[in-house]
Amino acid sequence: MLFLLFMDKSLILNKLILHYAGGSTTRFANMLGISQQTLSNWKKRGTIDYERIYTNCVGLNPHWLLTGEGEMIVSNEIVSDCKQNPDTEKEKLDFIISSIKEMKKEIKELQEAQRRNSTSSMCG
Repeated sequence: MLFLLFMDKSLILNKLILHYAGGSTTRFANMLGISQQTLSNWKKRGTIDYERIYTNCVGLNPHWLLTGEGEMIVSNEIVSDCKQNPDTEKEKLDFIISSIKEMKKEIKELQEAQRRNSTSSMCG
């Protein structure tokens, strides 16, 4: 049976809110350009707008954002390099957004496979 070990999305959101907005959901929602209600809905539904968060949270590690594994913030050297070279920043951002989209597809496929496996094991 396949088990997915991903950090709870509301926990990821709470850690982001604490780090980027000092624990203020209002400030974090404003930083992302969304309403507090939208942020609250994300927590309740266990959903995250990965692209919006990644593009608005400087230095955020995309792997951590998707899985909760590793360090939340990437090295300051990488962030500094991106600020000094906007072309590099755009290329990295485009690559990361593309990677996030691919990972979201893979996650959906794995969840569907897990759902099929759990259904078939219950029937047989």
